[in-house]
Amino acid sequence: KMETESHQLESLLQVSHELKDIQDKRHENGDHSIDTKSSSLSVRQLKRIWQGCEEASSEDLGRLVERTLLMPFLPAALQESITRVLQNKNMSPPPEQHLSLESKNRIFTEGDKLHIGNSSFQVLQVTEFPELIPNTLFYDIPAHVEYLEVIANELTNGEKWILLIGNQGTGKNKLIDRLLHLLQWPREYMQLHRDSSIQSLTTVPTIVNGQIHYEDSPLVNAVKHGHVLVVDEADKAPIEIVCILKNLIEDGRMSLADGRMILSPQVIANDTSHNNIRIHPNFKMIVLANRPGFPFLGNDFFREVGDCFSCFVIENPPMESQIQLLKQYGGHQVTDTLLRNIVLAFTELDTLYREGTLLYPYSTREMVHIVKHLSSFPEQGISKAVANVLDFDVSDEHVIDLLETVFSKHGIPLASTQNDHNLNSEKYKIDLAQMEDLNFRSKLGFVKLSKSLSCPAIHASNLKTRNVGFQFAKTKEIQSVDPVVTHSTFSEEKARIVLEMKDNAFATKICEGLDANQFQVLTSNPTSHINMNLSGEGSLTDISTFYSSEMNHDINMSMNGESVLLALNNGVIVRKKNEEFIASYLDTEFFGKEPSRTTWIDIRRRIDKNELIHSASSLLRDSGVVFASEGTKLLRINLSNPDLRVTSSEQLNLEHKIKQLFPFSDNSVLCKVQKAEDQDLSKYLLVSYPDEANTDGKAAVFNFDFESEKHFELYNLTPLGKELSSSMGTNDRMIYLNAFLDDMSHEDFLLKSTNSGRQNEEDTFEILRLQPTLPSADHPDTTYITSVSDGKCVISLFETSQFPLLRIVDFTTGSVRHIELRDIDNSAIESTKSKVVDMNFVAVQTNHTEKNDTPGTHVAVLYSDGTVRVIQIDMDVLNNELAEFQLMMGSRDSDATLKLEISNTDDNEEYTWKPLDINEDGLVLHSDSLEDTPMLPNSQAGNGNEGGAGGAGDG
Repeated sequence: KMETESHQLESLLQVSHELKDIQDKRHENGDHSIDTKSSSLSVRQLKRIWQGCEEASSEDLGRLVERTLLMPFLPAALQESITRVLQNKNMSPPPEQHLSLESKNRIFTEGDKLHIGNSSFQVLQVTEFPELIPNTLFYDIPAHVEYLEVIANELTNGEKWILLIGNQGTGKNKLIDRLLHLLQWPREYMQLHRDSSIQSLTTVPTIVNGQIHYEDSPLVNAVKHGHVLVVDEADKAPIEIVCILKNLIEDGRMSLADGRMILSPQVIANDTSHNNIRIHPNFKMIVLANRPGFPFLGNDFFREVGDCFSCFVIENPPMESQIQLLKQYGGHQVTDTLLRNIVLAFTELDTLYREGTLLYPYSTREMVHIVKHLSSFPEQGISKAVANVLDFDVSDEHVIDLLETVFSKHGIPLASTQNDHNLNSEKYKIDLAQMEDLNFRSKLGFVKLSKSLSCPAIHASNLKTRNVGFQFAKTKEIQSVDPVVTHSTFSEEKARIVLEMKDNAFATKICEGLDANQFQVLTSNPTSHINMNLSGEGSLTDISTFYSSEMNHDINMSMNGESVLLALNNGVIVRKKNEEFIASYLDTEFFGKEPSRTTWIDIRRRIDKNELIHSASSLLRDSGVVFASEGTKLLRINLSNPDLRVTSSEQLNLEHKIKQLFPFSDNSVLCKVQKAEDQDLSKYLLVSYPDEANTDGKAAVFNFDFESEKHFELYNLTPLGKELSSSMGTNDRMIYLNAFLDDMSHEDFLLKSTNSGRQNEEDTFEILRLQPTLPSADHPDTTYITSVSDGKCVISLFETSQFPLLRIVDFTTGSVRHIELRDIDNSAIESTKSKVVDMNFVAVQTNHTEKNDTPGTHVAVLYSDGTVRVIQIDMDVLNNELAEFQLMMGSRDSDATLKLEISNTDDNEEYTWKPLDINEDGLVLHSDSLEDTPMLPNSQAGNGNEGGAGGAGDG
């Protein structure tokens, strides 16, 4: 133990010398911006550090050094130098581990013992001055409990002089009042200011019977009776006042105006005067000060007397502690989502202050004022509550614009115009797509599923694999181009991210990310992989060296949580999990040659002969299966094995050339094939791979024939799950499909089985047309892009001559919605005529989603220029978010509730859907209006020609 202590002491002294050398070098180089006392350790400070680290580790010793030097207030370069010195001596403190959120229960009293965290203290049982014990409103949060425990340990272990220094509003006064209340110690309070004098420090004028009398100040009373003197705003006092306090602490003596002296017990023992005041053994002083410099412009209290005190930097609490604190003030009037958004906004403001972008340190105090305002006046809304705190800054256009940007980014609109910087002048509106009844009335014929005589043999093999991590080494951090979010308008659009693309690059594919609130994008020219979060931060990997561009590349997530890159025209599938990249190479029989020897000439030949490999990966997330085709060859690739190095495939040959694939299940796929007699005509074959019980090694092929007066060209097919069919009032097999008819109109259909046949057996389906149809009259020149489905809801993406369009067919609610992706905030989308190219589900973590990985609540729409728009499609979640939006916005004036401008108010109904009715006229999903259900508008909203993510409004 003695050897360890000797080594620690030697390391501490070496650190002190090295810090002095750093300061000397800065002065030699002409840098006098930092005073010597601010970045070096005095003998008194070294003594205090060593006394405070008894039984402590080297890391704790390093933390005491950082605390003594007020590290958070030093320039970044000097902080790095000090950190480097501590690391070299193995004294660098680990990241702070804050107490859990249950730590508020760790302050309790047992008899005369007070327990704070892991420490216990003696409580003063009897006091002559109970009225001097402070009792303030205080909510115990983890960060503050840690402060209380450390300061209490200092005070009860012999330390008499404490300095709390920090920005305004961080809770310095509250902390000390709470601690003194817990310990039951009387407090004397003084607040200094620029006009404080030596006389005001020692005497207080009072009027008695019309005459002015001078009484002892709180300082003198604290010295007499052994109370704790709290000196507030010490940085505002003149330097001579600071020097008097230093003299009292260092020398134990102080002269009063009436001739008396305050003397320490050692000095007064030899004093013959009976008028002098003896410093009580229990006398302590706690000084509160703001940090030096702008905007407080006080004296540098720490530079003058800092080494006399045990110093603590009081900063804004961490995020979770702040949220817990604000919950206590907000009660049930302020939602958790809004509290988190407020904390996120102020956390970013604090970052901007540290970087020097903002000159004023917004703190916890402002957040508390905002939440208390919302709790007391919920009808006024968030904008007015924030304006009540920030209106002082409206005269500075730069600051107010920055505030608006930060708060809007975190879901808090602070709208103002260039000519009128009024923070609560925003007009809010609800802009949601119209919800229409879903029904299938008109019958257009039948689809017959009949077994073919053809039973092609299956060739199974395990694909060769190898580690290709070296191909993905060129990863760099990127940020989006100013993420755009609209919060003054409530719509289905929840986020918009604009990726920074090279001049000729364009985005091609999108899928969910490895974690919640992330997505992945593939780009071409050059081929790159981007992983991005909804905050606009991510990484880019250039893979163009190994994977040619514009070759039908695809990307998706597998059932095992791995990212899968399909570069089938390069003959490879790359599976990524954690930091491992494993490539699986296609079988030579299917690909035509050894994939590892593929050259650009081979790919060019495929393009010229129109023999590119096509794939369908929609089942990858649920079953780990990908279907691929080339010519007449069909390949089923199984990626379900969690071992990245195990990938199997099953290949078969059909009699016809395959033009398109529609996955039906993990072992069956509908193939659109070319008729041999007419290359312009197509037919459909359902190919079923055998299950494990079938050992004949052959696939079953079914003819999928349309018997109708109309000609059908499919572009999407979605089998509906058995649970959904049952909830709709039938046990029959049901298939949802999208198709072009003879007039090239886009139509949706429901195929309903007529004989309840089991899957892959012969069956007959009725073709029922969905109503309402796509509003082609309002959206001419409509082009189908893609569809996604979770088995309960089908979302189709279209490009129109005006804007992209989402068609959502929701079988659980029995509704159809058309979301027009108009451009509200970012005119660049329309001006550049960027086209939508892909869409996929993304996992977005919100207060209203129980599981981050539950699909079906958000889709991300990708534009070729790299713009990504995240759309909320779940009706229940939209209902909850709408209720929060109304609560957050309050009213437009303090005397009224929020007036939401919604057109077609006669249709404002909430729909609850009854089970499917089956009759001779077809299938109908009915809706009934319920008065008790939270209202979700059944129409788009807007004024004049305004529109948004929810729809265009003609008012």
